[in-house]
Amino acid sequence: MQPSSSAVPGGSRGGHHGSVRGGPSGRARGGSKYRRRKRAPRAPGGEKAERPGTTYFTSDGTDELITIPVNSASYKHLAGVVLRNKAGDFAKQDGQRAIRDFVNSCLVNMSGHNGMDASGVFNLLSSEDGCACLERILTRPMSVNAGNDGIQLSFQYVVLPLVGVLTRKSVCQSVMTFATNRLYSTVYNHRKAFLEDGVLRCMDQLIEKNSLLDGSLYGTRMAADTSLCQVPSFQHALLAISRLFYQLVKRFEFAKFDLEKAIHRLSGQRDACIPESDVDYAENFLGSVLEKEIDRLLSIVSHAHTTIIEPEDDLQEHQPPGNGPNIPHLISVYDPPGDLSKYGQRHDNDHMEISSINILPTLEEFRCIREPFLPSNCIPQAPHFLPHGWKRQMDIQFRLFREDLMNPLKNGLMSFLDALSKTSRGKEEELLRQKVFKGNNEGINANANVNVDVYGDVQFHKVECDIHGKDFATVTFAQPYQIRDSLLLGRRRAFWERSKGLMQGGLVLMVRRSNNREAESSSSVPDVVLGVVAEREPHKLAMDEEHASILISLMDPKLYFAMIDATNPRESRQWFLVEPSGAFFESYRPVLEVLQTRLPSTMPFGKYMAPTNEEAEAMLPEVHIDPPMYARAPGFRFDLSVLMNGQELKLDVTNPESPDMVLGALQGCETLDNTQARALVNTLCREVSLING
Repeated sequence: MQPSSSAVPGGSRGGHHGSVRGGPSGRARGGSKYRRRKRAPRAPGGEKAERPGTTYFTSDGTDELITIPVNSASYKHLAGVVLRNKAGDFAKQDGQRAIRDFVNSCLVNMSGHNGMDASGVFNLLSSEDGCACLERILTRPMSVNAGNDGIQLSFQYVVLPLVGVLTRKSVCQSVMTFATNRLYSTVYNHRKAFLEDGVLRCMDQLIEKNSLLDGSLYGTRMAADTSLCQVPSFQHALLAISRLFYQLVKRFEFAKFDLEKAIHRLSGQRDACIPESDVDYAENFLGSVLEKEIDRLLSIVSHAHTTIIEPEDDLQEHQPPGNGPNIPHLISVYDPPGDLSKYGQRHDNDHMEISSINILPTLEEFRCIREPFLPSNCIPQAPHFLPHGWKRQMDIQFRLFREDLMNPLKNGLMSFLDALSKTSRGKEEELLRQKVFKGNNEGINANANVNVDVYGDVQFHKVECDIHGKDFATVTFAQPYQIRDSLLLGRRRAFWERSKGLMQGGLVLMVRRSNNREAESSSSVPDVVLGVVAEREPHKLAMDEEHASILISLMDPKLYFAMIDATNPRESRQWFLVEPSGAFFESYRPVLEVLQTRLPSTMPFGKYMAPTNEEAEAMLPEVHIDPPMYARAPGFRFDLSVLMNGQELKLDVTNPESPDMVLGALQGCETLDNTQARALVNTLCREVSLING
């Protein structure tokens, strides 16, 4: 099965005039500058004009949006030479041409369809010298009629190609996040001069005059130069610009606030650039892709201003069914997080925004006896302070998943502290032999048994630093009673190799008796310290007959030297190493970090998996699932001939008659049975599909 399309990269080459409805003024009919774009109908009979390039417009990057002829051999090595020789000063007298050649060379080297290794120029451009070179370009003035001016940059032939360089797949999809973020940081630091006062201003001017042409005398010559990057339409330009904005708001926390006005301005430019022809399917498809990406940006800045709703409003809006859950009870016990609670914050790690919550718990959080805010996941009518949508769903998943980590940790700690308070001094050895503790303190079920591993005689030693700059403390503790008297190294090593305790990435607690009466030098050290096992090597654990050794990374780096001082021989209180079962931190951390940092608007298929109230109402009474965006491109067909023993069979998901025709043909062949054929056709026609079996 292969996608079939007559499209070739490069987009429309039908001149450089952008189609702007409303004449030279760039205003929409009716006197308003901006109007919402209408989705145009398909051409009669299900046939569509075959236009190049649109198949690839739905993917990330601008490799197919802003292109340069592959035969531009003169640009092949220029960018590398400039960056290696630190020649990016670009003298004013020849700066325009030098920068234009440099940017076009970067396009040639960093485009995926040129068959070149993009990593070389990308590494040079994202280096310190490369970013300095980029900065000099970003701060140059630009003009839509610059021609071959030595000082001002041509917006059409330098700046738009530069936007293409910054949004290449080799940049925005690079796994070298440090290099990519440094590149985008350079752009973000000059966002006002480059984006607001430069790019968006020039787009306004071009839309106003209803043309992408450079109006200077040299502009006509540049338009005829086939070796230069030529942007064919306003929609191509706006789509590339919107993808640059998306990379910035996705990577920088405050970009959704700093660029909010600019994004609304970009949305207005999108609304002004409506295709002249209502039956040109290719232009309307490109417009729908642009509309979707601009709407994503608007959604990101909208989510930055959190909407808080009251549980009563939620109840009135979603009445539960007669036999449904007890919504009045859920509302009666509803206690939102942070300052939203009428009782105030529970502790120093209780926040409304999950991005503000430390994944590792704090000491106040451990000691808090109030129940955490745990929203319901399976009852849509349950009260929540956020409206329905991805942001609410991510908040629910984060809090519930983090509680899976927190609960055994807190129960284990409180159970051990309760047992420690009831154990006389000098008899702590009884705790080391006890594995199961009874949950008989406040906040824990009195009948619950908590599995905890406890190690005694804990000492903190030297602090080490690895190649990544992370700090670790060497911690020793008494060998477990099972092997404490063993003189055989092999027996001790076999024990630790079989043991599942103190696994790397697991959370552990360093605990000592609370003693508020003594004014000790180590009084600034809390009685409970959280850490993560950074290194666990069985031979180090088994090396000494009396003590085992591991590396632990503390939650609070400021405590390292204080902990070493707190375990000096004069310290009268013994430290214990406590490891509750079920608190394997590394299995939780990556998921929690993604839920915490991912922008809700970037989550896919939101209208199906986490619909807003408006989306849910729009899909009633029957949920309609759209075809994949790439499959809606002009000329795109799924080629199913391989299932027909060579007989041609193609599926057009935008033609209502095509799925039934293809299904009939597949059911008549011997390759698939009827249910398999139906499942295949339904899957290809939907952007979300579940197949059982």
